[in-house]
Amino acid sequence: MAKSIWPICYKEILSKEQISYMLDLMYSEEALVRQAQAGQEFFLLEEDEELYGFLGIQKRYPEAMDIRVHKIYVRTDLHGKGLGKFMLHFVEALGKQLEMKRIHLNVNRFNKAKTFYEKMGFVIEKQEDIDIGHGYLMEDFVMVKKI
Repeated sequence: MAKSIWPICYKEILSKEQISYMLDLMYSEEALVRQAQAGQEFFLLEEDEELYGFLGIQKRYPEAMDIRVHKIYVRTDLHGKGLGKFMLHFVEALGKQLEMKRIHLNVNRFNKAKTFYEKMGFVIEKQEDIDIGHGYLMEDFVMVKKI
């Protein structure tokens, strides 16, 4: 799914080379296995074997009382249908069940999804630049939502 969603979502923000590099860095089979071993859990949003989106979360990260959204994507042809809201409500319900205090995520500073997160109650905590190698930076806002 990432290979079909990323080039569309990030084409106005990142070069084709950086998109390709990041997909391999974060979504190769080996990378996903490493992430799972480090505590990430992955969920697919699907119905009748048709995939609509995916979610990667981690409990108690980066702080003990946070639930971290590492990945949240919906097929671009389904944007605006409430699926992203559905997935964030799932994360919030899980966080409440686990007595977490906040949902924590990063979003590219130039990504239109920032507005979606703000509408969902997230606020910018800080901004950070993350060196991911090969001269590429992830230029992100760290956003949080109290649960």
